[in-house]
Amino acid sequence: MTASGPGGATAAGPVLHRPVTGLVETCRVAWWWTRAFCGRSVGRNWLVRAAWRAWGPLAWPGYWFLSLLLIGVWGSSVVRLGRAAGHVPNPVRPGRADRPLPAVLVPAAVGVMVLAVVAGLVDLRLILVAAALLVLAVVRMLPFLTSDQALHRQREVFVAHLGRPVTIGDTFGAWPTDSKHGGPLLNSILAELAHDRVGLIVAAGSDRLVTTYCNRGGRVRDKASSPRIVSWTPGSTGPPPP
Repeated sequence: MTASGPGGATAAGPVLHRPVTGLVETCRVAWWWTRAFCGRSVGRNWLVRAAWRAWGPLAWPGYWFLSLLLIGVWGSSVVRLGRAAGHVPNPVRPGRADRPLPAVLVPAAVGVMVLAVVAGLVDLRLILVAAALLVLAVVRMLPFLTSDQALHRQREVFVAHLGRPVTIGDTFGAWPTDSKHGGPLLNSILAELAHDRVGLIVAAGSDRLVTTYCNRGGRVRDKASSPRIVSWTPGSTGPPPP
């Protein structure tokens, strides 16, 4: 674990992660994300949680496809270390900005068209089934999309307060979920951003994640907010912005 300094800064350590490239690697990372996120319980109501345990696996194909498309759009800003991956653009490194991967997007688009044609030839009801599975996946992604909007609003506040670049980290996922693969990836990302003096903000959807992030030098902006926003601001000794 890398040491943390004032204001949540992380001491420079080894940068071990690398951008995701190629169709095969993208398919693997999309599958890790699918298993990591779709395997989690959803909601606090016991009936909703029971229903998701029973029907959640049906969303896996749609979620895998959506993850594949996201990685294809984000490109080199998706990094991996071991069996963990996350979307963390670095605005001061041209090779780490959002940049689409045609080698992923084109085969994915062609695959969708082929599957649609085959499904239509076999049975039109298959298209309805596929659409239902895609809707399940979108519903599962709604909490992440909501937190993304909150992060973008807070990013503007942090940039104005700090006067330096701030990036948003999201879609951290590792498979198996309790394999501890995510810790080394986060440490490596923090080392890169601390070296470049770039701030990082993420959304923590659980107390466990808050503890994990704070143990690595993160600071919670508002403990009552949902989701709670955790920040790392190298070189800053003041409190998080209001």
